[in-house]
Amino acid sequence: MRVLITGASGQLGQSLLMQKNHPHELIAFSKTQLDITDTDKLNTILEESKPDVVINLAAYTAVDQAETNIDAAFAVNAEAVKNIAKITNSHQIPIIHLSTDYVFSGDKELPYLETDIPNPINVYGKSKLAGEIAIREYNPMHIIVRSSWVFSAIGKNFLKTILRLTQEKKEISIVNDQIGGPTCADDLASFLILLLNQLKQFSDTDWGVYHYCGTPYVSWFEFAQEIINQLNSKSRIISISSQQYAGAARRPANSRLNMEKAQVRFAIPSINWRYKLKQLVVPAPINMS
Repeated sequence: MRVLITGASGQLGQSLLMQKNHPHELIAFSKTQLDITDTDKLNTILEESKPDVVINLAAYTAVDQAETNIDAAFAVNAEAVKNIAKITNSHQIPIIHLSTDYVFSGDKELPYLETDIPNPINVYGKSKLAGEIAIREYNPMHIIVRSSWVFSAIGKNFLKTILRLTQEKKEISIVNDQIGGPTCADDLASFLILLLNQLKQFSDTDWGVYHYCGTPYVSWFEFAQEIINQLNSKSRIISISSQQYAGAARRPANSRLNMEKAQVRFAIPSINWRYKLKQLVVPAPINMS
């Protein structure tokens, strides 16, 4: 199967390209190679490459900056996604699109189901929800994968931020009242490959939204503490509230995603993020560049 990947230079895109033992031809485009807001170029690339499926990983992910760069966030996460949905549908090409826990408000006491009504509380979440709505409207052959707290040895993410801060500070302040499921990019990439493997057997009821995240659920503070423990760092993690955090955007207090739907449909187990974390930071920390 020929698979066109947008946003391939990000941490998930690179993790996907490093997956082995699959029969698919991955055609990767970074942001510099393909700006998904360029509709004409996107259409040309689709016509030339003739993919069997498109995986859209391109996104505006600067959560705090999105609060002031509203047009930029919606241009990438909503308008461009709408164009991708229209173009892929016109070519009868399925689309797999990565979304986020930030489409939810975080007010629910239990982990979020795919059927729960989204209600984002920041611009980033609103722009990602607009993209989801566009995909559902313009291409019925879609899979929207919502994930949370993605980390890896690549790119910008919480793990690499903590590792950097341990080299710069003796005390690190981390929020203790936001709960979610850290997700290793390698595990998420493996799930995308699994989707590709089964795509040809999909029925009409298989299309739609799936949640995928790591377990167990923890706070950002607990996640940071686990990184510090596995690293055997002497840095001290200080617990603070969301109100004490200086970010411009509000974050959901509850980012827990229920992934039972994906587990049942694709016969996959729960993924313990601590195992993959240990592989990344022990016996040597990952490259900080």
